[in-house]
Amino acid sequence: MRMMIPKCSLASVALVMLLFSTSASGADLDVVSSIKIAAGAGGLAIGDLLDNQDFGAGLANIGDLDDDGVTDLAVGLEEKTLRGGVMILFMKTDGTVKSFVRITDGQNGLPMDTLADNDGFGETVAAVGDLDGDGNVDIAVGAARDNSGGSGRGAVFILFLNDDGTVKALTKISDLDGGLASGQLADGEAFGTSVGSVGHFNDDGVPDLVVGAREANTGGPDRGALFLLLLNSNGTVSVTYKIAHGLGGFPTNLLSDFDRFGEGVGSIGDLDGDEVVDLVSGAIGDDSSGNNAGALYILFMNANGTVKSVRKIAEGLSGFTSTLDAEDIYGASNANLGDFDGDGVQDLAVGAEERTAGGVDGGVVFVLLLNTDGSVKGVHTVFTSNRLAGDEFGSAVVPLGDLNGDGHLDLAVGAEGDDTGGFRRGAVHILSVKMAPDPSLLRASLVKKLKILQKKLKSATRSGQVAKVKKLKKQIRTLKLKLRAL
Repeated sequence: MRMMIPKCSLASVALVMLLFSTSASGADLDVVSSIKIAAGAGGLAIGDLLDNQDFGAGLANIGDLDDDGVTDLAVGLEEKTLRGGVMILFMKTDGTVKSFVRITDGQNGLPMDTLADNDGFGETVAAVGDLDGDGNVDIAVGAARDNSGGSGRGAVFILFLNDDGTVKALTKISDLDGGLASGQLADGEAFGTSVGSVGHFNDDGVPDLVVGAREANTGGPDRGALFLLLLNSNGTVSVTYKIAHGLGGFPTNLLSDFDRFGEGVGSIGDLDGDEVVDLVSGAIGDDSSGNNAGALYILFMNANGTVKSVRKIAEGLSGFTSTLDAEDIYGASNANLGDFDGDGVQDLAVGAEERTAGGVDGGVVFVLLLNTDGSVKGVHTVFTSNRLAGDEFGSAVVPLGDLNGDGHLDLAVGAEGDDTGGFRRGAVHILSVKMAPDPSLLRASLVKKLKILQKKLKSATRSGQVAKVKKLKKQIRTLKLKLRAL
């Protein structure tokens, strides 16, 4: 059952500042608008979030789950000392919340005692795709401090969703569950630190998953690892590929102790055109340009799940022209933006959740414009002017398509340390960003609106609502004229 949430006030609409690198090619990046969703803002009541819940730790675009024509969100609640949770946000086109469902231990389909205290369930969330073929997107949720098989080995939960946001069924993947190959995890390795969708890696029609374990000790303490998991339709693992220092084709000359490779994992599609999906991972403890400044790795993959080649992106490497400072935590999150600048190559958003910008160490999101070899041809930096030190803006990032119909890409950005309403209750910012007006995005948005209006027209015609029919026909004519002009 979905709860209806009060409307947000105009005060929740944030001003936005933008910095962009002079090395970036093409039109200058711009942020058109920003909405903040937090305790008492953006459609949430102040009591909907509690202190230390870290709302915004993880984010996933779950498509139009309730079939109202608007993209919806799954948001992680890490709750570092509690059991954690996920909130399914049913969104409005203006970026505010219409209603929500909270998934946690014993609530909305998650059985009681599925979780334990300190599991960290909700630290990261990813939309896997429709695993079971029911038409609804299913999600993966990390619980990196789960103790299955040993202390802090970690786990990932596959949640099969109903269209009302509740859980229909679940599969747990851990050292003891879900078909993960034996002997992969050791105590304290934090499997489930991050999760990311990779689409159909092996072309079997079932979506697959990449999972980070940032504290894996392969090659040295906390060097980190990632796991490429080929899934069955019930969410269990059919094949496990581990990638780490000297394993799975990953070189032995890149990772150092405490680099924490495996934070912020995801995919960048087939970047190099070899018909194999390529992977992305942050290494937030990388010290190349300062203690814990961070780095990003693009892994060009072979079809057999091994690494063909690696591209490291950090200060002074691979065309990355921005400076990185100690404790920036660059690589904390990432998202495939699709072809953001219209050059035919996929681009990336990358979180640096403790970076200083505008005089505030509240975090930023980098937009990296890529070449097919993974090098960077342009860098842009986005942050909101109302963030404060410690907000951790960039803790998660995900594209939403054109949510508000302005023809520009919308991004959801987590800020898990935000203190709005109380200590570390967290926040999510909905940003409308652009390089230049994108006709393809605008066309897709207008076509979606046209279909909704045509459906309403059919219903109004059947029920004999003459005035409404006349109004809808006028709106449809206007939309068709806009489409012809594109």
